[in-house]
Order: sequence, then C-alpha cells, then structure tokens
Amino acid sequence: MDKRQITDTIVIHCTQTPKDMDIDVAKVTEWHTQRGFDTIGYHYLIKRDGTLQSGRDEDVVGAHAVAVNGTSIGVALVGGGTVDMGWENNFNPEQFETLKTILLKLKEKYNIEKIIGHYQVEASKECPSFDVPEWLEKMAWFSLAKIALQAGSKIYANRQKTKMAMSDAQLMHAEKMARGEEAYQGKLLEARQSDWKDEFVLLILSAPIVVLAWAVISDDPEAMDKVKLFFEYFSTLPSWFTNLWILVVASIFGIKGTQIFRNGKK
Repeated sequence: MDKRQITDTIVIHCTQTPKDMDIDVAKVTEWHTQRGFDTIGYHYLIKRDGTLQSGRDEDVVGAHAVAVNGTSIGVALVGGGTVDMGWENNFNPEQFETLKTILLKLKEKYNIEKIIGHYQVEASKECPSFDVPEWLEKMAWFSLAKIALQAGSKIYANRQKTKMAMSDAQLMHAEKMARGEEAYQGKLLEARQSDWKDEFVLLILSAPIVVLAWAVISDDPEAMDKVKLFFEYFSTLPSWFTNLWILVVASIFGIKGTQIFRNGKK
C-alpha cells in the first residue's frame, strides 16, 4: 500500500449497521477484503462501547472515500444503520467522546483543518448518518465551555489554596506571638485579677488632666477649638508626668509601654 504524501482531511464514516450489532476491526476487515480491498479501508474504527481500534496503517492511502483517499484519514463508527440498510444516528455517547479524542489528536498531529462526513464528498451516501458540520460546531462550543469551566475551577481552587496559605501563615504568626507574649500577658493578668490599685493610681494621675480639660471646655463654646486648646495645655505638662501616665495606662490595659516609646521615636 502506498504512503500518503499529503494529509489535509479527516473523513468520518459509519459501518451502517444496526445499533445492536457490535462488530470490530476483524469483522470489517473481512467484509472489505471480500470486496477486493487489501485490508480494512478505514484507518480507525470506534466500537459501540467507545473502544478505539486501529485499522490500516495511519500513514498509508485509505480506501474509504474515493475523492479524497490519497489525502485523508478515515475514521468510522460502528452503527449508523438499520436492519433494512437504512441510515440512522444510533451511536452511543461513548463513541462520540472517542471520536472527539481521535479527531483532536489527528488534527494536531497533521495540522488538519478539514473534517468532513463521507456524504460531503459522495452525494449518494448519508454516511455517517449525522450532520458532521453541525456536530463539529457543537463540539467546539462544548470544548470551550469545558475549558472555561476547568479554568474557573482552577482559579477557584487557587484562591482557596491562597486563603488556606494565608490562614496558615496567620496561625503561625499568632503562635509565634503567643509564645513570645505568653509569659508577659500571664503576669499582667495575674496582677490585675481582683486588683483595683492600678485604677486608683490612674484616677489620681488623671486628675490634673480632667481638671485641665474641664476648665478649658467649660469656658469655650467651640468644641474643636477646645479640643485643640486642651492638647496644647496637655503638651505643656512635664514630660516625666506624661511618660509616667502613659506607662501606667499601658500596664493596666496590658500594653508594653516601652514599645509605645520605641514606636514613637521612629
């Protein structure tokens, strides 16, 4: 058998057999050799259960569509006929799935753009018993939808992984913080339990500020001006007093006063 020099077309066929007749390459080869062929005319055969079988060698000239035998690959599905030799689209979903797979493989391998049904090059035939261009168009849309769905699922999965990674990072950070702060916070909680002296000291130290604030606010009807004036007076208090006050407040509320000063100097 001669080798093909050009491969630019895929022709889809059917065996024109009833849906309950499950035949294979061996049977089709028998039929074709009885008609005088060297071997089966198709390059591939798809059985009723979707199994793909190889026919004649993929790179040799086929014997399936006279008009394009020398430039095409023939793929046939088992079925497509009736008991009285009529035409019927009776293929199983598994067969169409296999057909999609082999078409995409061959299309990519040979850079094929033309995929047709047998009836499109031989008017006397209705083979392969379905509208090939329409099916190819639907397949393209389904493929795009599948790709979009897969892409969407991938994006969602990546986002979930990102969230999980961020959650793990936050947990690790919290654990590190907890290990460093545990002793300090424990001491603070211990000291504050059933203890009111810190609050008492806070009230004493805050008295001048309260008096100062009341004196300013009570005489000035403009709230914003009063607030500004209050802070101006507050800033004139001795630094040792304001520092002491901040440290006491920090201690009572569980904040490291030294950290406050460190941050304030940056």
